Amino acid sequence: MACELKKVRESRFAFEDEEGEIGFRCIAAPISDSTQHVVAAISIAGATSQILDDRVSKLTALVKAAAGRISAELGNSSDLARADGRLKRPRKLR
Repeated sequence: MACELKKVRESRFAFEDEEGEIGFRCIAAPISDSTQHVVAAISIAGATSQILDDRVSKLTALVKAAAGRISAELGNSSDLARADGRLKRPRKLR
């Protein structure tokens, strides 16, 4: 478990691939505040028929970017909160 947590801290995401339930996957990324403490997480989950192997990288990037934007809104301006190297403003909900 400690090894897995270290991997998550370094990569800034977690990928659960049918470990909890056969046929189910989850991708998650931490959200941190202005003090760079993790205060929440964001994730997507679905059936393996929905989260296909060839889409995992793209979906991981999207989840990490969303977590980075939320972290930035919470005042975290560190590199870990940045999506693709720059802060982005979240889109307004309609």
